Amino acid sequence: MPSDTRLETIGFRADQAAALIGVTYRQLDYWARTDLLTPSSSLAETRGQQRLYSFQDLVLLRVIKRFLDAGLSLAKIRSAVRTLREHLSEDPEQYDVTVVTDGETIRLARSEDDVVQVFRQGRAMFGMAVAPVAQEIADSLDDVTPAADQEAEEELPSTDESAFVERVASLLRDRMLDAEADWRAGGESLSSLGAPEAFANRLLASVPHRSPWDDRAGPFYTTKTLRHRLGGISRQAVLERRQRGSILGLRTSDGVWVYPAWQFLDDGRPIPGLRELIAPFVERDIDGWEIAGWFESTFKELGGASPKQFLITTGQVEPLVPLAQDAASRLSS
Repeated sequence: MPSDTRLETIGFRADQAAALIGVTYRQLDYWARTDLLTPSSSLAETRGQQRLYSFQDLVLLRVIKRFLDAGLSLAKIRSAVRTLREHLSEDPEQYDVTVVTDGETIRLARSEDDVVQVFRQGRAMFGMAVAPVAQEIADSLDDVTPAADQEAEEELPSTDESAFVERVASLLRDRMLDAEADWRAGGESLSSLGAPEAFANRLLASVPHRSPWDDRAGPFYTTKTLRHRLGGISRQAVLERRQRGSILGLRTSDGVWVYPAWQFLDDGRPIPGLRELIAPFVERDIDGWEIAGWFESTFKELGGASPKQFLITTGQVEPLVPLAQDAASRLSS
């Protein structure tokens, strides 16, 4: 078990935490936005509201990933995280516990005898010792520079909206300067791509639109912005993907096609498994809004999560397929 008390006083950026845990930044961001696990508030206060993760956060994140890999529901994982948080709030270095679940309840076994007793009583179906997890994280930090030790310009932005815009603008400026240097090395300039205003408009075309329909399933891309998001494909290509069920499109009452932004990864590709889930609905000619409603609905089979949440969080498709088939059958009857 880690004995370096400094581990409890340093913080790590979200991208560092994602790499250390073995999840995507998108998953980590989703877990924070849904309060599955948010960065430690004490670090956030001392670092100007930055999203910095403590060592304890890293341990809990690894526990979450192990539980997800084991197939536990989000409801049980939330309970486990809450129980561990409460335990560690009393003693931040007390990792010598085992999280045990019988499929219904979550409890902490604080000794080997306690663990053995729980299993002997037949009440345990899964257990995870936390100390080895904490040691794994500690061992993996040797080549990682904590965010607190880095220069200010390398830090993540605060959660404030203006800070987000400033950070994006800063990153874009740096990368545009790099691109301009590459072009000049070849004897040209980015200015040949058109007026700055038009170029900026093309870049912003990939940002989802806010719209009157957002409360139902948004934000959305329009066909035009989605074409830019997918690398400049044609309108016909968007139509074909929608008809194949590769992407989910919704038609508004005034005839405009819109596409929920959540279904696309950061690189523009649809979330893996999306087509398998849309297919049962497309085969029965179910309206896109009905499909979107199903993705937003919660299911006890998913631990109270929605198919959208479950797919984004776990990346697992198989548990969702029978639910999609059943819903499509009901909606078409």
